[in-house]
Amino acid sequence: MVETLHKYRYLVLLFYVLMALLLTVIIRQDAFMLLNFAIVGALISFLLIKNEVLLLIATILAAIFHEGIYFINGTYIIIYLYGLMVISLLFNKRRIDIAPAVLFIAMLAILLSLAPIFDIGSSLPIVAISAIKRFGFIILFVFALNITNLYKKYSNLLNWLIVTILVVNFLVAVVQYFQGIYNQDDITGFLGGNTTGVFMYLFMFYLAILSGLHYYKKISTFLFFALTMIPIIYSAIAEVKIGFVSIAILLIVYLVFINKGLKSLLLLIATSFVFSWAYFFLISVYPEHDFLNMAFLDEYLVEQSYGGDGTINRFGFKPTVDAVVFEEKNSEIIFGKGLGSGNPSEMDILKGEVYRNFDYLKYSWFTLPYLYIETGWVGTIAYVLIYILPLIIALKAFKREKSMLAIIVILMSVTNFVFLPYNAGLFSYGVTTIYWIYVAMLINDKKSAVTLVSIKDQLIPAKLTLVGKPALKMNEAGGSYDLKINKS
Repeated sequence: MVETLHKYRYLVLLFYVLMALLLTVIIRQDAFMLLNFAIVGALISFLLIKNEVLLLIATILAAIFHEGIYFINGTYIIIYLYGLMVISLLFNKRRIDIAPAVLFIAMLAILLSLAPIFDIGSSLPIVAISAIKRFGFIILFVFALNITNLYKKYSNLLNWLIVTILVVNFLVAVVQYFQGIYNQDDITGFLGGNTTGVFMYLFMFYLAILSGLHYYKKISTFLFFALTMIPIIYSAIAEVKIGFVSIAILLIVYLVFINKGLKSLLLLIATSFVFSWAYFFLISVYPEHDFLNMAFLDEYLVEQSYGGDGTINRFGFKPTVDAVVFEEKNSEIIFGKGLGSGNPSEMDILKGEVYRNFDYLKYSWFTLPYLYIETGWVGTIAYVLIYILPLIIALKAFKREKSMLAIIVILMSVTNFVFLPYNAGLFSYGVTTIYWIYVAMLINDKKSAVTLVSIKDQLIPAKLTLVGKPALKMNEAGGSYDLKINKS
């Protein structure tokens, strides 16, 4: 291929110039720049399709920072990367592995989300973009599930990539805080405006990764303690109240129920002192947000409209939605208005009917009201079940072998349910990307372990009676297996 291009390089150059001139005449603009962008884009696309891990890393970066990309809508970048993943699966894989249980529940949730559309109706563009927003993680999950040895070869890279990105972004947020010109909702580094809740959500995943590394002694207790301080400090300076709740829950789950012992207890006590200091700092800077005050907490969570008069609240949304949006229709309370009906968008063609009429409710700021409006009780339960299944898988894996991945997925899953009523973070590409990559690694690693045990069970009884511990080694190039005996 390269030799052919070199041989006909002048002909290729002539063709490029003629195409550029022709396009310039047709569109009446300089087409050279457009062609250069097209060529660079094609080369990047080809490179990403051929290199699965690079495509995965690119998706992580784009997903985390997509809200902070201002020159183009970050959602389009994610859709582009999802498309490359589909192409990669179709052309690079002879056999595509899936997780049947996860996929079955996801497909059930999709069908239930689409059911009301047959009665109420919706446009294809709205349904398509909404399906990608809500269920696009399935593509990512299957793609990650089919990367050979993703956990064994690249988990350390992914762990430290995510940790490093969030630490660097925290440092930028600290600079923003000391500049004194940013509202607390915009102290988010490169994540974009009004994303403090998502940043804290990602910090909980960061804490889950650190916990897994600490449990397996990949990092010291001192480093674990020092890095844990970062989300606590961020909660104080950016007034992210959920941070104090979620960090406390994750540390208690890890230090009390997973990594039991005197050292963990001492670490929890030391963290509590920093926790208390950070909270008192929060109250000194934002005195009106003392959520240890029960009167404030009750008003904040249940009674108060969030964002202005007439908007719904995190926990008190159902009566308002039933009366205002559903008009007390039982069919809509059960099945909702349909996928895409509540889709918010700057483009008129992609605005859902509910969004056009009831945007003032600010339902799209929260996961549960958004789900409830579009899919009713049935669809909401089905969607939540998608996230319960990985938690069950992780708990079983931890009980069986106490793997680092199991710990990480358990803590990430706990985070999902802590944030479920708090914001719409479960619909954030950064959140779903990181979570489902780790779920894919857990399932992939579990399958690999089962496969090796199966091979051992088939080979050993048939050929040898062993004294000592057998170890199986895969010869990937030849597709065969070598049996090695370790004598005790």
